[in-house]
Amino acid sequence: MFAAENLTPWFPAYVLPVRPGVYETNLFLDRTVYQKWNGEYWCFSGWTVDDANNQQGRSGFQYVGWRGLNRNPSLEK
Repeated sequence: MFAAENLTPWFPAYVLPVRPGVYETNLFLDRTVYQKWNGEYWCFSGWTVDDANNQQGRSGFQYVGWRGLNRNPSLEK
């Protein structure tokens, strides 16, 4: 969905995001999905950013690698 230059490098599962939001995760070996980090735990995954953003329940997969946007798109004009 986002160009690679707009994404951070992959972070290992033992490093948790600093900010709540939707991140790309490597939940599956051959395909990435999106998951929302609510500041406490990873929520259920979605195939799109919007799907993941609407998830509230705690995922059974809490140990996942992840990457996110390297800048806040709402601050860009």
